[in-house]
Amino acid sequence: MAFGTTSIDSGDNVHYEFTHRHRIQEAGTFITGREDDRLGAMQRIAHLTADIDGRSNSGTARVARELISELSQYPDIFQSFVHFQKGGEEIYNLPRSNEIVIPLGSNWLSKRRSISFLRWVLANRFSENRLSFDIVHWHSSRLYPFFFLFPGKKTVITLHDVGQRILPNVNTFATRIHYWNARLFQSKIHRIIAGSETAMKDLEVIGRFRKSKLDFVYYGTNFGNLAGEPIPGVALPNKFVVCVSRWQPHKNVAILVQAVNEMRLFLEEEEVSLILVGKPVGEYNLPGRLISNYELNSRIIVLSDLTDQNMAFLYDRALLNIFPSIHEGFGLSVLEGMTRGCVPLVHSQTSTSEIAGNAGLTADMNNLESVVNEFRKVLSNPSLWEFKKELAIKLSSYYTWPQAATKLRNIYSQVD
Repeated sequence: MAFGTTSIDSGDNVHYEFTHRHRIQEAGTFITGREDDRLGAMQRIAHLTADIDGRSNSGTARVARELISELSQYPDIFQSFVHFQKGGEEIYNLPRSNEIVIPLGSNWLSKRRSISFLRWVLANRFSENRLSFDIVHWHSSRLYPFFFLFPGKKTVITLHDVGQRILPNVNTFATRIHYWNARLFQSKIHRIIAGSETAMKDLEVIGRFRKSKLDFVYYGTNFGNLAGEPIPGVALPNKFVVCVSRWQPHKNVAILVQAVNEMRLFLEEEEVSLILVGKPVGEYNLPGRLISNYELNSRIIVLSDLTDQNMAFLYDRALLNIFPSIHEGFGLSVLEGMTRGCVPLVHSQTSTSEIAGNAGLTADMNNLESVVNEFRKVLSNPSLWEFKKELAIKLSSYYTWPQAATKLRNIYSQVD
């Protein structure tokens, strides 16, 4: 089998090798892509997967992994994974797939991913064995300059929501450049995917993306199939509510600590505790400081780095799953709790209220009185809690990864 190669001289002696050798796992052989009829009939999807590598706790990475895994079930789709280092992720061993590793340069400039990406794209453009794809899918907002030069006929980008554009703690210079890049070259983008209808509307109104470019895909979860496992060394209280969230300003975990302080006597009488699953991001530790200032260590338990099985065990026993974030594109932890019958209490003005539907309770998470009232209402009304619990299990069954992959596949087929 002949390999076509192209090298470019940039002072690093970087040598690019382009090949159309692909893995067809069922046959157990390697074939040349352009010469094989089976591959020629497939839709070729290139996924930019650098943002997946090594990010086990990232919601963005989890969504991408699950969708890619589900797409591997379709015999008419061939997937290529494009990134910068050979990875150990399970998705890189899926059937009907291959892995393309873009080499990084050696000096301070050329080893930047954006520069390496551009060099690889240009080298491919002048290669005798030029790679070409039907769809290129970027799974986050981290678009490199000249992203549209990637050899794909159509470009799909998952932005999830507009949060990185409007939230002060994540709206960095880099994220502003990424969003500016996407808006400036909207004509080169064929579809922009959000995590919910609410998030899609925000991308149109706040993000200023064209309505004709936008669509949304509801995500899924496998939490309903997990066997819960106790948390080693942790004795759980008999009655508790849970909050699963990183500690960042927009995640708004601090307001739950304030609510527990306001409800201190009521919670002591009811013998209800709050379990926070998460930890500070960067130097932000307001929830921890408030716990200490209010002397709530006996009423609030802080855990982190739990397995999915541990989380399933918690959800099964929790009275409520409180998710106080004031801005989300979907809210995976809300859905994960619902599959275990854990009633969600969410912000009334973001996507999580759309996902929770009539199975959830809503409060203005910017208003302490509103949070306390809803918190107290459900704990004081067992029949309401039972009703919402049944609805949560029923509603969660509509959110599955297979349905999400079906919607994504339809988007791939319909982009113009």
